[in-house]
Amino acid sequence: PDDKPPRAHPGQLRRLVAYLVPYKARLALALVALLVAAGCVLALGQGLRHVVDSGFASGDPGMLDAALAAVVGLACLLAVSTFARFYLMMTTGERIVTDLRCAVFSHILTLSPAFFDQREHLGRPDGERAEPSENGVHRFGERFLQTHMAGPPRLFRREHVTAAEPPARPPDGPPDKLPVVVAPLRVSDLDAVLRIEKAAFDEAWSRRLFEEELAQRTSRAYRAAWVGTELVAYGGIMVVDDEAHLNNIAVASAWQGTGIGTVLLCDLVRTALARGLAHLTLEVQVGNEPALALYRRFGLAPVGVRRDYYGAGRDALIMWVRDIDAGAYAERLSALEAGLADRFAVERRR
Repeated sequence: PDDKPPRAHPGQLRRLVAYLVPYKARLALALVALLVAAGCVLALGQGLRHVVDSGFASGDPGMLDAALAAVVGLACLLAVSTFARFYLMMTTGERIVTDLRCAVFSHILTLSPAFFDQREHLGRPDGERAEPSENGVHRFGERFLQTHMAGPPRLFRREHVTAAEPPARPPDGPPDKLPVVVAPLRVSDLDAVLRIEKAAFDEAWSRRLFEEELAQRTSRAYRAAWVGTELVAYGGIMVVDDEAHLNNIAVASAWQGTGIGTVLLCDLVRTALARGLAHLTLEVQVGNEPALALYRRFGLAPVGVRRDYYGAGRDALIMWVRDIDAGAYAERLSALEAGLADRFAVERRR
């Protein structure tokens, strides 16, 4: 039929030659071991014939001992060469596969956001990726890496997710402080989230995408900030090994510049620490000074640039802060929280 996919041509394997060259010495040794093992197998047959013809037939015990010793020696050499062949091929193959995977992911990191916006790559009809807007909010753009490093969200999705009610009242606190509740983001909160999302981002995430993110409880952590019964900000992290990747953070337009973003980011760092994570990373558009100022206060520093990541002429800064579980960073985080204490009465709910 016309829609039958084309068959792969064996000539395409030539691309693997570049990954074999660094291990040519190991491959040569494996070939030698193969030849030695093959020679031993052939020689064993001749050795056994020699034992029968020269050992038993001659009646000479010395000749019999020598023939048996030769057979045992050949068997030992066969065992050693077989082990060497399997060891060299197995370890070399693992190294080549590792090199291939590193090359694939290095290539993925150079792709433009348009690649990740294609539904055929994400495997979901509503897959979307947003970019930061001018108000300082941030979107972590590695949708492909999220999907393939932490497992496809579709595999973790549940059709019916129970959701808690939003906080019915603010926490008790001094009258001159703004009461803020920071709690886990629920599916029932998505109406309010989507209103902020559409106002903050040029390409908003869909409800389905948020639902799939929230369903991944082991590899995601999404939090929301409430003032009374109003959801005023939300954000989330993705867990990769011992690293927290800031997926997104957004503040309602009416609450921007009030410090709510700092409150939420403090909570996200605390959430990462509670999960045993040691490092924090994110991406932000070059020139987004409000976001850069916020992230620098949390110790994040630029370590690289991804050219044209958000489109032509719109580069992304890759920012990292290491060892957030160390004592020095604990002091920084406590100082940030102390600076908020005169304005906010924050209640964190797990």
